[in-house]
Amino acid sequence: MHFDYGDDNNSRGDFNLNLNSNGFHVIMLTPIDIHTSQDVIDYVLNGYVVICNLINNDKNQRIVDYISGGVYALGGRIEPMPVKTSFVCTPKSVVFTTPDNFL
Repeated sequence: MHFDYGDDNNSRGDFNLNLNSNGFHVIMLTPIDIHTSQDVIDYVLNGYVVICNLINNDKNQRIVDYISGGVYALGGRIEPMPVKTSFVCTPKSVVFTTPDNFL
């Protein structure tokens, strides 16, 4: 994965992904710093569901704080998964439910 933030003509992420027949697309990402966390927010902004898998990194708390703030600002939701290093980010147009005993 290549990131080039110096060129204003270079847009991050591939936002031309084809939507499936249900009208949504799920993307799995591994954010490793604030810059890659921006990609998560960009995908949620564009209506995608994003599953984030964290790696052992000393920046994980900042990454989660950044993503959760961005998702909240967009009116979406961020929910932890049973695996403590993973979470789901959904835009406000997606309903995400879990049983009470799931988490």
